[in-house]
Amino acid sequence: MHLYHSTATAPSTLHICSSRDFSASVQQRIHCALTQGISALEQTVGELLQHQRAGQGDCQTLGSIIAELSRPDSLRLLLSQLLCDGPALTRVQEHSYYHHNGFRKLVLLQNAAFKLRLHLWEARSERHHENIHDHRWNFASALLAGRFQTVIWEEDAQGPEVRLDCTYTPAREGSVYGVRENGRVRLRPQRTHTLQEGDIYYMPASTLHQVTDPGEGATRTLMLTATPVLEECKLYAEHSIPEADKINMPFSLSAIRQELIGLLGQTCYQPALAA
Repeated sequence: MHLYHSTATAPSTLHICSSRDFSASVQQRIHCALTQGISALEQTVGELLQHQRAGQGDCQTLGSIIAELSRPDSLRLLLSQLLCDGPALTRVQEHSYYHHNGFRKLVLLQNAAFKLRLHLWEARSERHHENIHDHRWNFASALLAGRFQTVIWEEDAQGPEVRLDCTYTPAREGSVYGVRENGRVRLRPQRTHTLQEGDIYYMPASTLHQVTDPGEGATRTLMLTATPVLEECKLYAEHSIPEADKINMPFSLSAIRQELIGLLGQTCYQPALAA
């Protein structure tokens, strides 16, 4: 029998999951809900996360859900259901956009308790340049294909890296997010993680991180975010962010359909199994 992590023992930074972190009962609930359709899946994921303290989601619950949804059979079924459901596909299109951190962000499912996001990363290039940042919510993510390298950072008055400390406020209405500049600070890298296809990891809110190498253009990640626990998050930039970079760039419905059809034919990923 699996026990939920307590606040005292929950991971405090990036944690690469193993089968010991997963709950077979949670995965079974997700599997059953998925066979019943998109609405049942959204409801079940929401219920599982709402049972957590303030809907935050812990390592085991988030990891178990994303492990089940990223199984090849589950992912194929989910993508097929979305492609056959016009209103659901329209909702995906309405909440998806090109992210300036260097990936195409597709929000596949969501309700008040969670978002299930598909990230399609660009190849390593000058265009990819991710700012150091944290998040307002805990999340778990599975690498469906490819690899990436992420660095964990901390503020340190003696640190070697000098960045512009910004407070990031997500867009409430429209597509423009807010950035408040707070002056320059020093930071120090703590640890670098190289994540490969098949890895599942958990990261709590407020973990400062930066993807420094998103691979060669075939990296795909499936990410489950819980209810926000913070109103704002932190962002450390090398310079002031241009106004043009604060505008989310949406996709057409045909582009969303094309992305999902392309991924449907590439679901050979093999995630870890529950113990």
